[in-house]
Order: sequence, then C-alpha cells, then structure tokens
Amino acid sequence: MDDQIYIFLSRSNSNHKTKVIGFDTEWLANNPDVSSRSSSKCSTVQLCDGYFCLIIQLSHFVTVLESLVNFLSQPNYMFVGFGIKDNVAKLEKNYGFECRNRVELAPLAATAMKRPRLSYCVVDELAYVVTKLDLGKEWTLNFAFSVG
Repeated sequence: MDDQIYIFLSRSNSNHKTKVIGFDTEWLANNPDVSSRSSSKCSTVQLCDGYFCLIIQLSHFVTVLESLVNFLSQPNYMFVGFGIKDNVAKLEKNYGFECRNRVELAPLAATAMKRPRLSYCVVDELAYVVTKLDLGKEWTLNFAFSVG
C-alpha cells in the first residue's frame, strides 16, 4: 500500500504547481448489530487529483499507514472536499491523525465566485455551476484500490 501512496504522490506532484487533492471518507454505517466502537470507524479514505484516484480501505489495516499520515500532513498540498472538517475531526478522534491543509469546497466556491448560495450546493450542482462538469455524464479516471 505504501507504494501506491508514493506513486499517487509522485503523479500528483508532477502535474500541478499548486497541489490540490480531493478528499473524502466513507464511514461504517450505524448498525445496531455492530458495536458502537466499530460503527464510528472509517472504512475508506478517497484521494483524487483530477486524473488519478486512490481508495484506501482502512478497515483492512491493523494500524494506520505511516505513508498516509505523512501524505495528509504535507504542507504543500491542499485537501478539498465536502464535509471535510467533520471527516477530519472523526479521523483524528478515531485514528489519531488528521489532514493538515483542508478546505471546505462549497464555502470556498461561494466566496471566490461571490455567490453565497453556492455554500449550500451539493457536489453535483457545484461541479456544474463552477466548471460546467456534468457528473451525470460518464467520465474517465484511473483508480488504484488496496485491500491490504
């Protein structure tokens, strides 16, 4: 898995002076059949630079990957996403690490475009308003999966 993180890092590093990485997490659902401790666990961390995506299944690792922790603490990367503040707070609480430079996308777009309504957009709507990207249409990304 460390190799895939380093490959993603080198690809992201070569394409952009300003390194912006999309960041998202998926959390295990609150299921009454699952203990409360595990229901707050993160199942995946998803990183995307616009060309490549890396999906890390944390549930397959006994300890948190040092390479992931190091990557998320890089000072020259900006991690952007929806709900990123809450997701990072949960990561810190449950795993003891966080994402150093993070920005909530909707308020950023609202401020940059001087359109306050954008603060309340969902990802599909914001993508279309800002870039005319229709997420309903098919588009190609390269994915790297890790199962441990």
